[in-house]
Formats: sequence, C-alpha cells, structure tokens
Amino acid sequence: AVAKQIASGPRPRRSIAFVGFSAEEKGLLGSKSLVRSALGPDKVAFMVNMDMLGRNGDKPVYVGGDGYARGLKDIVLAANQGLELELEFGGKSISGNSDHAPFYQRGIPVLNLFTGLHEDYHGRGDHPEKLDYAKMQLITRSAYGVLRRLDALDHPLQFVHRVRWLGLALVEESDGTVRMFEVEDDSRAAKAGMRVGDRLLGVADNEVGSDSVGDLFSAIASGESAEVRWDREGDAMAAEVTRARPGYWGVRPAAVPEDQREAYGLKDGEGILLETVTEGGPAFEAGMRDGDVVVRVGGRPIGMRTMRRVMSAFGAGETTTVEIVRDGEAMAIEFTAGQRP
Repeated sequence: AVAKQIASGPRPRRSIAFVGFSAEEKGLLGSKSLVRSALGPDKVAFMVNMDMLGRNGDKPVYVGGDGYARGLKDIVLAANQGLELELEFGGKSISGNSDHAPFYQRGIPVLNLFTGLHEDYHGRGDHPEKLDYAKMQLITRSAYGVLRRLDALDHPLQFVHRVRWLGLALVEESDGTVRMFEVEDDSRAAKAGMRVGDRLLGVADNEVGSDSVGDLFSAIASGESAEVRWDREGDAMAAEVTRARPGYWGVRPAAVPEDQREAYGLKDGEGILLETVTEGGPAFEAGMRDGDVVVRVGGRPIGMRTMRRVMSAFGAGETTTVEIVRDGEAMAIEFTAGQRP
C-alpha cells in the first residue's frame, strides 16, 4: 500500500526501495545479505521496518529506532498528526530480532514499527479475522508520512552511536566531525570529564576517520583500558577509561504479570520479575529473592526492553542501588555485581 501511494504521488527526490526479506526466522539472512550487497551501508540513508502490525489493536504502536537517529522522533510525531495513533517510543532501547537490525548494526538509521507479540504468535490460531485492519491502515499512512518527510530532507538523518558501557552518545556530522551528543549523568564518560558538544579526536591508537565510530569503542575489550582524546573549543583533552567486565547477577528475569503490574501501580513494560534468584549468587547475597520485582537500577528505570542497557551501565565489582518491590512494599538494596563464573 505504501509503495502504491509513493508511485502514484510526486516523484521522490531519492530512490525508495521496497523489499520483502526472506529467512528472517532463520537469522535475518535476507536483510544481512542486502546489507552486504552493492546496495549496502554506503547507499542506504534510512530503513523503515514494518513487521507484525495487525494485532493488539488496543495497545500502543511500538516505535523503535528514535533514540538512534537524530530528529526521527519529531518526524514520526509530525507524520502521526491527524492519525492520532497511540505511540510508544523505544528511546535508547532497540530490538535486534527483526530485519532492521543488520542496518542498525552498520550505523544506518532505522525505524521499526511493531504492535507486539500475542497469544497466536507462530501458532495455528493467527487468522485474518483477528487483524485490526483500521489500525493497520493508520500505521501504513503514518509510515508513508515518515517516508515523504525523510525524502524532503536536504541531508539524511544522523545516526546516533551509543556506547552503552561508557554512557556516551556521538553523532557524525556531514564534514566527518564526530561530536558528543549525550553524556549520561554519573556515567564513565561524565566522570572522565566529557561533555555534550565536545569533538572526539581518537580512541587508543586510532584517530577519528580511521574506523567507524562504533568500532573505535567496541575494540576496547572487557576489563581493558584505553585513552579517549577529544577537543573542547580548541583545548585538547584526554582521559583513560576502563570497560568493566560484564556484571553477573545470578538471576533469571521475566516479564511482570499484568495483574501484578496493576497491583504495584507499574506502567506498561516497567519492571522485571526475578523469577529465580540463584542461592549464593550476587543478587541473593545482596538480599534479593524469588518473586521480587526490580523497578530501578542506579536510579534508572528498568524493564524487559531496557534491561540489557541498564544492567550494562555498571560492571563486575561495581556497586549500585537496586530498587525493588516485594509483596507490594518498596525497598532499596545495595548491590555489587559479581563476575560471571
């Protein structure tokens, strides 16, 4: 429907390719193949992924990728004017299990539209009469509006590189300059003295431009340190940063059941249930128990979608405050992450 509408309207300024990917369930094989092809990262300015849009008509449309493309959220909101779809923006969280993932991993801005899992997912009961066609039409019109607005831009949206373990986000400008876009409070980047607007010069032995921005930091292995160099209004600055080893909790997390979420007054997607807390593990030693619901870690809200990002903000041997709800009672626990056995 979007392709027909694009073809029948004003000619786009840029090429717009409509792709049906194969073998998503076998490991995103089709989308990975395209990213490796001649129509690869150097020629793709943006990717819109429309995956599973027909169910859960009473729930918000999940919008992923807004935290990784500068200005994307405003474009989506503008495209939704008059449609009034209820939207849930992913922010810094992004899923890696659909065809947008290979593009995102190569530094291409993406938009992932999704209406959520349901009881018939991958089952025989997923019949067409259960689809919300009116909502699908609204989502399709919204996606069309996003494409038209992206096409009208003089320059493609900037990809936001997020270095989770450092608490730093960077954008690469059209002249190749890489600037610090966000510095999280109380993060390793903030403690090292980095500020929004600083210009990145290099990491370890590599200068900006020698490799992709993300690769400069991913080359620092867990447990290792490296020098980060940046410029602030003509003043060269540097600091040694250490990438901690991943922290080990000794828990098995799960989504909080709907009735328990309502009883605790939690928002949709907020909190993670500690289904099992391993006896003798770091979480157990700190005082967490089976059935506890974790709502904040280090002051940051946590849910199943944000769990990996929030937990990676601190590593093995580092201490933070974990806020939980146990039998309806809120409490705070000082927790030191262990190192995975």
